Amino acid sequence: MATGRTEYLTTGLWLRSSGQALLRALFLVPCRVRHQLTLHVDRNPIGIGGLAEQLAAHGAHDLMFPPDLAIRAWPDRSATTS
Repeated sequence: MATGRTEYLTTGLWLRSSGQALLRALFLVPCRVRHQLTLHVDRNPIGIGGLAEQLAAHGAHDLMFPPDLAIRAWPDRSATTS
């Protein structure tokens, strides 16, 4: 049902280098970057804890996952025949 309201869905990939490791997390959140979602403060990127808190505050606490889990959950399109 159309409400006439504009709604936003942000999808993102959070990355951070820590020594030799690259930390990653994929996320979906029903809000808008810079309006309801802050990704950096004083030019410094927020940490994973800060991102998780914001996602939870917008009801998206279950929509953050490591990329390897998310990719395995995607359908296997290579098995599709034309």
